[in-house]
Amino acid sequence: MINRSRLRMVLAVAFAITAVGALAAPAAAESALIPCNGNCGYYENGDGGPPYGSNCQYEAASYDLDKMSPRPPLMHGSYSFKTKVDWRFKILRRAPAGGAYQTIYTSSYQNAMADDSIPARAGHGFSRRTWMAPENPTGRHKVWIEMRWWYQGAVEGFARVEIDNYKRLWSGNVDYTTEYCLQDW
Repeated sequence: MINRSRLRMVLAVAFAITAVGALAAPAAAESALIPCNGNCGYYENGDGGPPYGSNCQYEAASYDLDKMSPRPPLMHGSYSFKTKVDWRFKILRRAPAGGAYQTIYTSSYQNAMADDSIPARAGHGFSRRTWMAPENPTGRHKVWIEMRWWYQGAVEGFARVEIDNYKRLWSGNVDYTTEYCLQDW
């Protein structure tokens, strides 16, 4: 009888710990394509909820995708002293008929200084950037963010993530989607 009671108690405690752990676990904000190659500081892409990883703006008259505006990452430096960090974004497109995604645009790098306690982020060294879509875009579009960490004039760390959450804006309307932005609303 005592062994059965102990077993029930152990199972109840294990279940409670598992349930609390599942509730407290953060949702994946982005898909890490290259989590870190080399020496990288901590980073976030603000992808799991407001303000989302990228905005997709649609033209009011035609409903066509007009532009995409990725949010810059929050990037800590790798050291207690400030070092250079930078980021860029890529726009990838998949044709309406399917197939693989292809890179159709690569931005320049935007750089700032950061250390292990004070990050570079939107409004603090980094700013939101924009890609303007061509007239009558076709297919599905998504964003990759590439980040680099520098030390003594050389890149010592690199990471690449794919944005998973998008905020779509059209004529005062807003909705949210995952994985990509469509060519039209």
